[in-house]
Amino acid sequence: MNELAEYRSGSHSGRASGTGRCAFCSNDFPAGQRLNSIGDLNVMSPLGQVVPRSLVAFHFPTTAEADRCFAPCSPQHATDLVRFEQIADAFHRSLGGRITMFYEQGRAGGGRVLDRTGFRHHAHYCSWPATVDTVGAIRGLTAGIDVVDLDDLACLGTAVDGRPYVLARTYSNGRCVESRLVLPTSGAAWTMLEDFRLKYPLAQQLGYGDFRDWRTRMPERTHQTAREFRAFVAASAACPAGAGAVMSSTRSPSGDA
Repeated sequence: MNELAEYRSGSHSGRASGTGRCAFCSNDFPAGQRLNSIGDLNVMSPLGQVVPRSLVAFHFPTTAEADRCFAPCSPQHATDLVRFEQIADAFHRSLGGRITMFYEQGRAGGGRVLDRTGFRHHAHYCSWPATVDTVGAIRGLTAGIDVVDLDDLACLGTAVDGRPYVLARTYSNGRCVESRLVLPTSGAAWTMLEDFRLKYPLAQQLGYGDFRDWRTRMPERTHQTAREFRAFVAASAACPAGAGAVMSSTRSPSGDA
């Protein structure tokens, strides 16, 4: 199966992408991955899902390029992110899930545009239907971090204060039960939070081992998640309450199959 989408800005492993454009800035993802929109956020079924039924919400820009992280975004994005959390959690619970973990790696929180490999940072927020210790995974990689509670996503920019960060939130039984922000307190931790990929230690924590081949790994999960999410949306649209009410603020991206 061909790789579904390029995640680099005009390049992938040193070669030009098929379009030469950034997939996030142009929303240049196949219809099979694109699912719904919530305000200025697009929801997609990502590549390389460590846990099946994982979703990603990313900022779809109205100007030239997407925001690098959610910390400097407008308060409306906080409202949209909470709606995404509610929808993703309702989706997981409709299939028997109980815990949904969300995270954003704010690698660009300190102002960095590209990482050391040339990957262009973008604001995207991940949901995993799994119980994982995000803070513990980070503590295992570096000292010199501070972990604070963040009760209101609208306060993310103020709390981050121009630093790289990791935002981690957990839903249980339909409500947010934990919201934490990981921040650097040393130069080494700052550099680590700008450079590392949280997916890798989380995959190891769940027993999946090395996940650096995520772009081509388990492509069937990308399609499975998309099918199940579309079925959830269709069932919700027919329901006058519950999940149907949650889905009332979403719309299918134009051109989707």
